[in-house]
Amino acid sequence: MRLDKVKGVVFGFLVYGLLMSKTSFSEEKPLELTPAQAVSIFIHNNYNVLIDKYNIDKAYANYLESKAHTNPSIYMSSVQHEIRNGELRSRDSTSNIGIAKLFRMGGKRSLNMKLNYALYKSSIFTHDDNVRNLLIGFMSLYYQVIIDKIALRQAKDDLDNYEKVLKIAKYQRDYGFISSLDYFKLSVYKVNLQSAVYQAQSQYKNDLKQLKTLMRIKKPIRLKAGYPVAFLLNQKPNLKKYEELALNRFDIKAARYQLQSDLYNLKFQKAQNIPDLTFNFEIDTVGIDSEGRRYPFMIGAGLTFPLPIFDRNVGGILNAAYSIKQDKLMLKNLEDTAKTQTYQTYQNFLSAQKTFRAYVEKKKEIEKILDISQKSFALRGISVLDLLDAERTYKDFMASYRSALYQLMLSRTLLDLYSRGSL
Repeated sequence: MRLDKVKGVVFGFLVYGLLMSKTSFSEEKPLELTPAQAVSIFIHNNYNVLIDKYNIDKAYANYLESKAHTNPSIYMSSVQHEIRNGELRSRDSTSNIGIAKLFRMGGKRSLNMKLNYALYKSSIFTHDDNVRNLLIGFMSLYYQVIIDKIALRQAKDDLDNYEKVLKIAKYQRDYGFISSLDYFKLSVYKVNLQSAVYQAQSQYKNDLKQLKTLMRIKKPIRLKAGYPVAFLLNQKPNLKKYEELALNRFDIKAARYQLQSDLYNLKFQKAQNIPDLTFNFEIDTVGIDSEGRRYPFMIGAGLTFPLPIFDRNVGGILNAAYSIKQDKLMLKNLEDTAKTQTYQTYQNFLSAQKTFRAYVEKKKEIEKILDISQKSFALRGISVLDLLDAERTYKDFMASYRSALYQLMLSRTLLDLYSRGSL
């Protein structure tokens, strides 16, 4: 009987152990991602990127269509005629069959191919630039998730540390060292810290969910910052180099190919004044004549072309010429905008370096002040109001510290995206 009880106890412990370890077995290992890896997943999975990519396929389809020659056309006819005395005289029937082929003159086919190929190349760089613009928002969210996680961890640490202070305060109240009102003030501040944890947790979960939705992944992820903070603080980027890179940004390359297509389009529109030629080759047959003789086959050829007398495609030529002027101005505007944006993000990065460096220098000092204040309060060296003031000052400082860190990481990434267009 005892043996059965022992077995039952052992079995119970085994079942309990399996139940307790079930959660750990089911937990999936997080996928660690660097910024480059996250960007790669985003580009390959994001719906907006995939939808926009079809514009390249459509432009390539137009290019393939422009390479095709015109199809020949075949025509046939048969006519019964000369009805006499209500009878159909089949011997007077005529039939013909022919083939016609249009030949585009003036190099229209070649110009159309070059025009559509330039548009195809422009669509590639336009897509790359659209991805670049999407990455600006994506990377802003990426670094925000990192900061959210830091904020959540900091909020939990603040609450845990404050719990220790509150225990000391309870002891002081019980022994009459502080009033119940002062203890109430301290306990109310704990509610603020708990609320900060809830808000940080909600912010982190929401931003993480949005990021994973953009990448279309469901498994847990752990994000890495990319550049080390020490590297970001000490880096000295070359503004001239970045401005040179900005002049070859994707949107500028796309505009250059667009301008190239405009030049081919102007030539193509002028070539419309050169008539296209249509060659015909035909075989005719006629039935039996009135004397019963059969007519032989007759072979003929023809040439057709329009005369550009009234419509000389003036509107098409002017439209193409104005498009060239318009796109030249747009290209110049894009170049100036790229240089301006690069300069602004460069200055923002320098400013973020200085700001975060200042916070780094003060961080140890504010942590020391908080530690001294908590210990002094435990020894009744400072009042409750002084302690609460130190706690609030530290909390506000750390919020600014995280914001400065976010701006430092993001501004460095934006410097790459606004200059060379990629990470």
